[in-house]
Amino acid sequence: MSKIGSKILFLGLHVCFQGVLSTVRPTTSGVKNRVSP
Repeated sequence: MSKIGSKILFLGLHVCFQGVLSTVRPTTSGVKNRVSP
């Protein structure tokens, strides 16, 4: 049971991390383009 729970928790964190990266990457690239056109 603990193994399944840890696996689900890991998957949840991974999905959340991917979502954060997908939301942060465009903004950082946009800022870089603005700073150095």
